[in-house]
Amino acid sequence: MSVIGRWAARARADGLAATAAKIFRDHVYRRSSSVVMEYRQEWGGGTGRPFTPDDGFDYRMVEGADPLPPLGRWLARRRGDFERMLAEGKSASFVSDADGAFGCLWLSFTDHRDPASREFYRVGPGEVYHYCWLLDPAKRNSSAGLNMFRYTLGHAGGRGVTRAFGVIDRVNRPSYQIHRRFRYRESGVEVIHLYLLRTRWTFTRTYAGELGLHAHAGRT
Repeated sequence: MSVIGRWAARARADGLAATAAKIFRDHVYRRSSSVVMEYRQEWGGGTGRPFTPDDGFDYRMVEGADPLPPLGRWLARRRGDFERMLAEGKSASFVSDADGAFGCLWLSFTDHRDPASREFYRVGPGEVYHYCWLLDPAKRNSSAGLNMFRYTLGHAGGRGVTRAFGVIDRVNRPSYQIHRRFRYRESGVEVIHLYLLRTRWTFTRTYAGELGLHAHAGRT
């Protein structure tokens, strides 16, 4: 189907106003707000001893010269990105079933720079930055997401990590709540992304207290 055909189909399904708004957000301008959420070992309940899930899925860490696991259809298109991140020294946990890996969570134990998003995060000794948390929508009602997070934090704890942090979009209610469940807290740093004519610009600011979720978080 052509691009025009896809937009016409969306307009019939969602209405002309909603479709026009999406086109504007995707191709002209939009703003997003995220918060840096962190866990510190002294708070308890986060990184710790290794965790081995028993839900029937296969969990594994990939780092260094390790090969990627077989990727399921939903992740296969990202193979090039994953190979590049491994070559840059990143690590990742993958969760798989008989059809291949369907979820992953990436880790950086050193300073992390993403030229595409114009982001830079300093990672000190005893710290880890986790990012690119992906899970096939077809598996989101399973235990895989929570167990992958537990498994990854257990691995980080085994490497002596005392502070773990990640950037959570304030409209991503499930991710925000999962981090809260693992005793993460807002660190007082907001990350603002501005998308202008398909170019992304990133700004940060500090704040006191807690921003929480956007009022419309989780709505479609």
